[in-house]
Amino acid sequence: MSSLWWTALLHGICLVVTGLVIYWALLQIPPRFHFQFQVLGVYWLIGGVLDWVEGVTGHGLQSRLWTLLSAVVSVVAGALALSQSLQTGFPVPLTGVGAMAAGAIRLVHGRDGTRTWRSVLIGATYVVLGLLVVAMMLAIGGLAGLLMLLLSTWAVVAGLLAILASLPRRRRQKPAHAG
Repeated sequence: MSSLWWTALLHGICLVVTGLVIYWALLQIPPRFHFQFQVLGVYWLIGGVLDWVEGVTGHGLQSRLWTLLSAVVSVVAGALALSQSLQTGFPVPLTGVGAMAAGAIRLVHGRDGTRTWRSVLIGATYVVLGLLVVAMMLAIGGLAGLLMLLLSTWAVVAGLLAILASLPRRRRQKPAHAG
């Protein structure tokens, strides 16, 4: 299997960009919560695709199945977030629950020793983002803005950690032999 260090790098970059865009949208008057939620949807879609790549090319059937399950749940959560969910209100908490489920899959799978601390970090990030989405829907007034600030900060910090985690993986990658 070729090293998939670049999936960790892309997860990290996407998290940093997601956090910064959510923070920018929070500074707008009025804050653009609908837009922030859609940005999360794009992140979950991209994360699901990256999980799918890891699942298809991974070693071991159990490792691949868990990663593919996480990918499917992430893509469904992202698709719900990008739908007109804020206009109907119902799928928003469902999207948060879906993100928490994708994160829980990574967290549980990370405990069996076949996953790295990066997968635990990404799993924790999904759980926190999902909790914040559900909490934001229950929040009133300024509390929603505070939750979005926490969400954007968490995304940037977790993204930077994921980027840092990808660098040793890249260094360990064996160079391709010519010929």
